[in-house]
Amino acid sequence: YATNICDVVQSTQTTMDGQPKHLSLALDAVLEAFRLAHERGNKVMLVGNGGSSAICSHVAIDLCKNTGIRAISLNDFPSLTCLSNDYGYDQVFAKQIEYHAKPEDVLVCISTGGKSQNILNAAQTFKDMGGTQIFTFSGMKPDNALRTMGKINFYTPSNDYGIVEIAHLTLLHSLS
Repeated sequence: YATNICDVVQSTQTTMDGQPKHLSLALDAVLEAFRLAHERGNKVMLVGNGGSSAICSHVAIDLCKNTGIRAISLNDFPSLTCLSNDYGYDQVFAKQIEYHAKPEDVLVCISTGGKSQNILNAAQTFKDMGGTQIFTFSGMKPDNALRTMGKINFYTPSNDYGIVEIAHLTLLHSLS
């Protein structure tokens, strides 16, 4: 299992502005975007469902605590239940982006399968308001919708949810 995780992390494919990019260079570029956003008074926002939501919380607090970068996970339970009740679950992150985001912020979207409509809507809402610093983490099928929505996209080539989630956590954890 551990060997499989290592192999999958190392085989993660990245694109930057639509072009293939070496994994370490892509991670460096994401960290630099986090630092620049922070230096300019902006923040990193993270969105994800289920296990990916837990990864968002973990990474947000690690960025704040270990690097001093302002980061927040948009998975507060009362917000999720209120917004899903009022607007539908597909809008729970998009509405929070509308309420809290500035175009100069950074958005990290994590979706194991890359097809969660609420994650796709969050990315699109951020784009629509002028946000350009979107970083995506997906897996499962190589043609998933999230894989092309970011400035930098990380695709983990595995059909095992657990392996994909651990790979995403490992990649993001390396930033803090």
